[in-house]
Amino acid sequence: MTFFQKKKLKGVKNWTKQLMEFCTKANLNLGECNIHVETVHTFLKKDDKELDANFFKEAYNQTSDEIYQTFDVEIEPKEFDFSKVSFSFSYRRLEATMTLEEGLLIDSHENYIPQFVDYIIGFLIQKETIITSTEQIKLRLEKILHENFKPPCMVMEAKHFTFLRAKASLKNKGFTNLLEEKWCKENNKPAFQNALYAVSDGDHIGFYLKDSITTSGRNLRGEFIDMRNLHLNTPKHNGKQDMHESESGTFSYKSPPEAGAGIKKTEEGQVVKYEAQGNGIIEFAESGLRLIDIGTFQQVSKTNCILGGVEKGVEVDIDCPDKSKDAVQTGAAIEAEVVNIKGTVGEKVVIKAKKLTINGQTHQSAILYAEEANINIHKGVLYTSEADIDKLEGGKVYGSNINILDAQGAKVVGNQIVISKLHSNTDIKFCEKLHLKAIHGNDNKVSFDVFADFDKREKLSTIIALDVLLKSNINARVSFCKALADKLHQIKPVIENLKPVIERSKKEGFELDPETKKTFGFYVLLLRQIKEQKDIATQLQNIRTANTQSGRHIEQTLMEAKITTESSWKDNNQIILTHRFPPSTQKIFTQDSDMFEIVIDDQGNLDKIQQ
Repeated sequence: MTFFQKKKLKGVKNWTKQLMEFCTKANLNLGECNIHVETVHTFLKKDDKELDANFFKEAYNQTSDEIYQTFDVEIEPKEFDFSKVSFSFSYRRLEATMTLEEGLLIDSHENYIPQFVDYIIGFLIQKETIITSTEQIKLRLEKILHENFKPPCMVMEAKHFTFLRAKASLKNKGFTNLLEEKWCKENNKPAFQNALYAVSDGDHIGFYLKDSITTSGRNLRGEFIDMRNLHLNTPKHNGKQDMHESESGTFSYKSPPEAGAGIKKTEEGQVVKYEAQGNGIIEFAESGLRLIDIGTFQQVSKTNCILGGVEKGVEVDIDCPDKSKDAVQTGAAIEAEVVNIKGTVGEKVVIKAKKLTINGQTHQSAILYAEEANINIHKGVLYTSEADIDKLEGGKVYGSNINILDAQGAKVVGNQIVISKLHSNTDIKFCEKLHLKAIHGNDNKVSFDVFADFDKREKLSTIIALDVLLKSNINARVSFCKALADKLHQIKPVIENLKPVIERSKKEGFELDPETKKTFGFYVLLLRQIKEQKDIATQLQNIRTANTQSGRHIEQTLMEAKITTESSWKDNNQIILTHRFPPSTQKIFTQDSDMFEIVIDDQGNLDKIQQ
């Protein structure tokens, strides 16, 4: 961070070019500047007439005149890093989606949201988006942060949010699968062909439009779109009209589909609505919609995925009689509260469940999420709270309490881990207790690491990011104070010479000349700015001290961690103590030896305790 006095620039039309030119002349790095839009000016292209603020309320979506905008901006020091924030736009710019990537710090400082809003507005301007209301952008961001995060915190996995939506829209004639739309938005993925979706009683399944509904208006670039005319003149492709838009994977119904048992069908004018009357899985068959209350399958493939069922009380049982085939085939996805599989889980499969049982093996590219998991042979990636695995062969497990019978060439990360037979080339990270019943191999890496606990990792990652931010902010203000002090030192002799004149003016009541006033005013301003920056730097240092104490407290929890064994150690295994704040490592290399446990002593070093 580089600290400098706030600067202003009016009439910015070519955002990047003009700001780059201004910053170059002012000896500033644009990447270190926060650009705040103070005023937005909107003009008609045909005659450069400026439009008043009511234009967006009264005429924006009713007129097709081309418009452009200029911006009066304030340039100030950038305090936060928003490089992990991006936007994507739908075809024809009808919708903007904001993505917050893993590693983004969401701070609670009073300047955070204002600068976040400034970053978003600047990003949208560069993407030729018309800014209709800066206040609405602020409110939308505040709503997203309030509903999804508890600052200060770190984003631990990418999240996607619909941020802007244009008035112009098109709802095609035919069936709209609301379950599919919801799933695609939440997961930021295209629809699976012929997927089944889980429901609870009362869930809205979808609706059938007897005729298309078009709404004309401007897109996010301010271009007017006559949706009805566009709809009528767009060639059809097998019932699909705009092939650039995301396509539904649901069967294309030519008339309102029939509703089977457990589905309520209601007709309201041009709209036919479908609602679930019970828990289960909705199948969108050619004959109509039906509710499956018991999900029993021989195989699940990419064309009959079961989605959206983790919180719906749905159980899925898969029993593949042909052992030469995968029970869950390549690219399939299953989301249910309980998933029981007898057979093999194939390539690029994704399974999400509260309770997962696999009597078979998983492919190394399979990704599994479960609160509880029981697996025979695991070769893929598992994220869980509780896990029981017979054989972990090159697989990865991340969890809280993990029990493994055999581990070879694997990665295990958890709070408490028990491994009955540890073979070779396995990477283990833990933060509470590791118990190794038998050590048969070498080239294993065993690490004491507080990051093995997901919650502590999130908290400590936030603390580390805050420390870097606070340190940068404090150093920038200290450097700025030094620059101000240098100016003060240069002007001090002049002030000393003017003091007699100033004192005499106070006694005799005459007014100082303009030049003396200006010089003395500059001197007072420097004193005030130095005091202000020192006070803020002191406050920030106090915050940093408290933040550091919180980090040390989390690191201190690692002191209770230990490794216990029921067998002797083999050659060439590494025991590693990893500290994250401040970063440091300590290693022990084992040799063929007697049994010993490993703990952390009072000085924070690894210590062997012979058994």
